[in-house]
Formats: sequence, structure tokens, C-alpha cells
Amino acid sequence: MRIQLTINLTVNMLQRIKEQQNQIAYRLLLCFMLIVLALSSASCRIQLLPAYDEKMIDAIEQTARKVDLLYILLLDQDAADSPGRQYSQWMDVYAGIEADLGLLQLKSAGKPLNQHSERICELTLETWQKYKQQHKKDGNISDETITLNRMYMSEFFHTMLVAEKAKEMTNSTSVKKQ
Repeated sequence: MRIQLTINLTVNMLQRIKEQQNQIAYRLLLCFMLIVLALSSASCRIQLLPAYDEKMIDAIEQTARKVDLLYILLLDQDAADSPGRQYSQWMDVYAGIEADLGLLQLKSAGKPLNQHSERICELTLETWQKYKQQHKKDGNISDETITLNRMYMSEFFHTMLVAEKAKEMTNSTSVKKQ
């Protein structure tokens, strides 16, 4: 895109100079633009996404597994009013997952050009905190709430993974000249 803009500007400038019939300036400008074009195409690369990070994928998958495991174990408890589903029985697990989500957000914020992934992590953490607070307030959690929360959290993690995989595809298909 930058090269196309440079070419368009060059063509416009060349047309103006040619119209003025200034052959020396025309040739000098042509040589200069060819040198700039050669140098920029040989060593320039536009990067619109941050580099792919396999460790980030692993962290997302591990956190998603912890969330899924929590909801599976909660569903294995007998009923919404059973002591096994009380928030106090699971508060350490909730806190651990919240810490993991906070770390994902922190890692995303530390990368340049990563605003979208950072926002996805932020929304995931906010949603998790809302679910945790609701369980804490209610004391217990129903099968329906567990199922819905599990589904929504799964969508958040899927979105995070898609965003990270897009970075891998983009970075692997871009041509890097050195």
C-alpha cells in the first residue's frame, strides 16, 4: 500500500515535470524514485498484527480447560441447593481462574498492535468476575446457569484462540525480506 502510494505520487510528479519540459529534473527525479523504490521494497515490511506467540495459545488453552473443568465438576454435583455447589466450596478455583485471566490480559496489553486481543481478554475477565460475583451472591448455582456460563466462556476462549491463530496465519504468509 505504501509502495502504491509512492508510485502514484511519483507518477503525478513526473507528469508535472514532464509538462514543464525540464528533462534534467525529470531524469534526476526518476533516478531518485527508482532508488527509493528499490530500497523500500528490499527492506520494508508492514506489520499490522503482533507476532504470533505459541506461549499465549498455551496459556489460553490452559485457562479454558480450568474454566471448563470447574463447570463440569459443578454439574456433577447433585442439585443447585446442594452443599457441593456452594460458592465457598469453589472460591479458590474462581480466584485462580481470575488470576489466570488477569495474566492473559496483562500479556496482551504488553504487545504492540494488540488492541483487539487485549479487549477480548478484558471482556473475558469482566464476564468471569460477573459470573463469580453472581455465584457468590446467590450462594449456589443452577444447572441452567452453569450451562450458559460454560457456553459463553467457551465462546470467549474460542475468540481469543481465533485472534491468536490469525496472527500466525498473517505472519507466516507475509514476505519478510532482509
